[in-house]
Amino acid sequence: MSILDDDVSDFFDTDDFAEMATINNLEVAVIFDKREIITQDIIAEKPVIDLPTKHTVGIEENDDVVVSGKKYTVNHWVHDGFGVTTIILDETK
Repeated sequence: MSILDDDVSDFFDTDDFAEMATINNLEVAVIFDKREIITQDIIAEKPVIDLPTKHTVGIEENDDVVVSGKKYTVNHWVHDGFGVTTIILDETK
């Protein structure tokens, strides 16, 4: 079984913690949060989404993301190795 095939769907139930987001016109359940991100010795609070890794195929930097009607772009992402990916977002103006 591939990492992309791990069943993590219980974590992304929209009746519990998840909400729907649109990434490049694809609707997917995500968990939206703001976290402290450290880059080049600078700590900043950034919006992030967690989603099943299987829904990240084809996502690239600067792709459009909409969560709760607010627009963001993909900054970068990290796969956890267990079927979940965290995407760090940039707010668009």
